[in-house]
Amino acid sequence: MEGWVDASGLDFSPDKDKHFVIYAKGDSMLPIIHDGDLCVFEWYTGGSREGEIVLTQSCDYDPDYDGKYTIKRYHSEKLISEDSWQHSKVQLLPLNPAYHAIDLSSDNPLAFRTIGVLKAVL
Repeated sequence: MEGWVDASGLDFSPDKDKHFVIYAKGDSMLPIIHDGDLCVFEWYTGGSREGEIVLTQSCDYDPDYDGKYTIKRYHSEKLISEDSWQHSKVQLLPLNPAYHAIDLSSDNPLAFRTIGVLKAVL
């Protein structure tokens, strides 16, 4: 933690208990997020993430993305039956076409964890 960031003037009221700010690293989310941008996230507490830009933690270091955290657009496809559903495919998608999608394996559902959902780029 480095300190406080002025996030006033947004289309929502920042709440220190619900929101946090990080520095983005890299250019996989261009043109929306640039290297060094301050990004406001809301802590993820559950619910659909489809189409949202999320901050995700990996249990392993990823040399392609230089860390254990990544910011990507969440995409999932589901198989739905009468009384249940399950993910058939889950991906973290970069916006920059120079990068590849991260396929989240159903073999190890704890390998990735959604930390937050993007609210604003300062």
